[in-house]
Amino acid sequence: TPATFVVTTLADDVNLPPSGSLRFRLLEIGDTAEADTIVFDPGLVGGTLQIAGPFSIGSDVTIVGPGITVN
Repeated sequence: TPATFVVTTLADDVNLPPSGSLRFRLLEIGDTAEADTIVFDPGLVGGTLQIAGPFSIGSDVTIVGPGITVN
């Protein structure tokens, strides 16, 4: 069954699980065989997503965001 993972922070963090960062969520989907979905918490609307470097995506994923700026 495909899973849905929620991004709860705009920080780019994988070092403090359970981290709600996009990078951490992308690592989590790599552990599943199905095409999962990543959504952003509505409280992040209007914020700026902090990205420290490229992402590695290991499986199919749909990312649904509320218009957050990606830098």
